[in-house]
Parts: sequence; structure tokens; C-alpha cells
Amino acid sequence: LHMYVPYMTFQEEPGTEEIFYRQAFRSFDELMPYAKERGIRICLESMPEAPAEEQYRKFDRMFERYDRDYMGICLDTGHAHIILNQDVTAFAKRYQDRIFSVHINDNLGGPRVPIFNREELTWCGDMHLIPGEGGIDWNAMTDVLADSSYELPLVLELSCYDKDVMGFLKKSYAAGIHLTEQILAKRV
Repeated sequence: LHMYVPYMTFQEEPGTEEIFYRQAFRSFDELMPYAKERGIRICLESMPEAPAEEQYRKFDRMFERYDRDYMGICLDTGHAHIILNQDVTAFAKRYQDRIFSVHINDNLGGPRVPIFNREELTWCGDMHLIPGEGGIDWNAMTDVLADSSYELPLVLELSCYDKDVMGFLKKSYAAGIHLTEQILAKRV
């Protein structure tokens, strides 16, 4: 689930953060009996829309309120890397008992660049590169995933920038197998 946090509104309009979370809690509270009865777990995706401290605040607030049987995280490694750069592994480790879904991809991380001529609005490309083609430390990430709640298979969320589509697919497959083997070896 994409849960966008309007953090700039929180800063500009006092009181809006509590209104936002009150409504979010109300919605998730209403869904909980239905979801739990059917064994459905909601996973909030790590999104690149807010600074790191707002990401931590969002997940901390949600996970303090809801147990892991009801709510977890979809760790999008690319999104987390955009916001956190090399701290992406620390982010994943902090919530590793809540990782139930993944979108595995790589990118160049920061530095983030201002957009719309506003310093507080920054962006770095969500490139969806094959793992190993960007800046994520995959050895450290597979350590976290091996110790996490996540069950295989890995979900690779990639974009092909090459005219050689078959070559791209072969490299993607090889990267997925390599990461899977690393995780399995570390779980032994």
C-alpha cells in the first residue's frame, strides 16, 4: 500500500499531522477485523516522498499501533536508497521483523536535487536498476533479508534501458538467483 505522508503540510499547518494520522488509524482500524479474519496482512511500501525522519516517524507510528500479524512493510530497496543513501540497510534492519514483501531494485541513491525551485523538495531518480548496477550494498542487504521475516521468492522491480531485452532479462535473472543464493546461505 502506498501511504503518502503530506509532511510539508504538517510543517506549514500545525495540527494537520494529528488529523492525518487520526484518519489513517480510523481507516486501518475499520479494515482490521476483515483483514485478520481472512489472514490478510497490509504492507506499507517504503516510498521516496518524504525525508528519512518522516519515513521513520510514519512506520514507527503505524507499527506501534498495529501488530505484525496485521501490518508490515513492503521494502522497496530503490525507494529506501533514494531517501537514505547508505543508511538503507539500517532502515531495513530497523523494520526487519516487519518485512513481508519486497521490491528489489538498485539506483544511484543521493545526492538529492531540488525540484520546482524549492530546496525542501528534492528528488533522485528511481531507476529500477538490476541489483549491483547502482549504489546499494547488496551483501549488507542480504544479511538483513536473511534475518528478516521475508520469505522467498524475491520480487525484482526493474526497468530495461537496453535495446538488448534478452540480455537484460538474463542479467536480471542471474542477479535474482545470486541474491536468493546469498540469502539462503546466510539463513543456514
